Amino acid sequence: MIKGLGFRTLKTAVSVFLAMFLGEVLDFAYPFHAAIAAMFAMDKTMFGSLKLGRNRIVGSIIGASIGILCCYMDRGNPLLCALAIALQIMICNFLKLKGAIIISGIMMLIIMGTQVMSRYTMVFIVLPIRSLVLLSPLW
Repeated sequence: MIKGLGFRTLKTAVSVFLAMFLGEVLDFAYPFHAAIAAMFAMDKTMFGSLKLGRNRIVGSIIGASIGILCCYMDRGNPLLCALAIALQIMICNFLKLKGAIIISGIMMLIIMGTQVMSRYTMVFIVLPIRSLVLLSPLW
């Protein structure tokens, strides 16, 4: 085996390849974003990576849901953003998903800052839900 080429290195390289490949196949506008997300979901162990992945999926669903609801109320309102952030933090804490708080808030702010809802905005919701269903037996 090549020095420095351990399991974590291989796992990370394969996940980046698969993310970009699937991004191309599914015709994502920016497949590099999928690769970046794959990098953020890597951990030292397989269990840790699955836990990070679960937090990203659930956090994305929570943040996207709140972000879309807020967009229909008053997109970009600073007070509404603050209240929505507080709500998503409370939901994550209630579900004992402290690791999902940051991604949830980022997702919510991305959607609230998006000027036009497009099919790509919906990808943030549909793909995580689909992945959540597929990965649920691993929890």
